[in-house]
Amino acid sequence: MNRIGATLLGGLIGAGAALLLAPGPGRETRRRLRNRADDLRSDAQDRLAESRMRATELIRSTQERAQEVIERGKREVPEEGQKWADASLERERDEIP
Repeated sequence: MNRIGATLLGGLIGAGAALLLAPGPGRETRRRLRNRADDLRSDAQDRLAESRMRATELIRSTQERAQEVIERGKREVPEEGQKWADASLERERDEIP
């Protein structure tokens, strides 16, 4: 279960326990439950926004890193290919009497 789900579940359990354990007028109890639900909703929205920001940053940094790897590959693969070609030509020259 993720953090948001755990937070919401904990809030619901806490609200239920408060209802059972805290005697008070019905109107007051409903008001406190409504306030608690509002607090939980706000907390969940904040956590969701934070998670989205982190995910966006992770995606951005991963894309940047992938682009760096692609660019490096574009530079190094032709160099390695040329080394192989040169080595092949060298072997052919050595084999010719």
